[in-house]
Amino acid sequence: MALFDSMLAAFKSGGENRAQLSQGLWSNWQPAFEVSVASRHFEYCSAVHTGFLANPIAQRAVCIVAEGAGQAPAASINASLNQLVATTSAGQSLVETLAAHILLHGNGYAQIIKDAAGQPTEIFALRPDRVKVIADETGWPCAYEYKVENSVSVIPVLDEDGWPNIFQIKAMHPLEDHYGAGALAAAHSAITNHNLASEWNRT
Repeated sequence: MALFDSMLAAFKSGGENRAQLSQGLWSNWQPAFEVSVASRHFEYCSAVHTGFLANPIAQRAVCIVAEGAGQAPAASINASLNQLVATTSAGQSLVETLAAHILLHGNGYAQIIKDAAGQPTEIFALRPDRVKVIADETGWPCAYEYKVENSVSVIPVLDEDGWPNIFQIKAMHPLEDHYGAGALAAAHSAITNHNLASEWNRT
């Protein structure tokens, strides 16, 4: 399962020989939840309301896939990791929630909560529309900014001992280093083009 592979690969993995990615503190690609590029005509939260919450067919399709992922048997031989992944956090089913985020947004983020001894006690999925990647001088993510209204938190990728604080699973995006391509953006574009064509035909 990709979730377990991503989590296990994140623990104490060396990155000294990584190829360089996009430069700068922020990715050059505008995430789906930003409206700064007028030509996109896409804003994630609005698209969720119209393309998912108000669309029973799309909602059912996403739920079927996400629920199927959440009910898949655990593949890790690490009992502690299995228990963390299976535990519901604040009403969330971790795998199901991450699967839905990846389907809609293209990115799934999960924060690893630890106790005073640094041992993982909880894995909590973060809303992807609230997350931005902060990249180091080589272009690789070194931290994530999490913004809720006026509150902004910066979560380093690794803690002081080199263990992960957060991990990202993303859908494939052929032109972007830091963010995946969500199905909702493509669907929104198709619906918008269809509506424009309908308006054009009526005139």
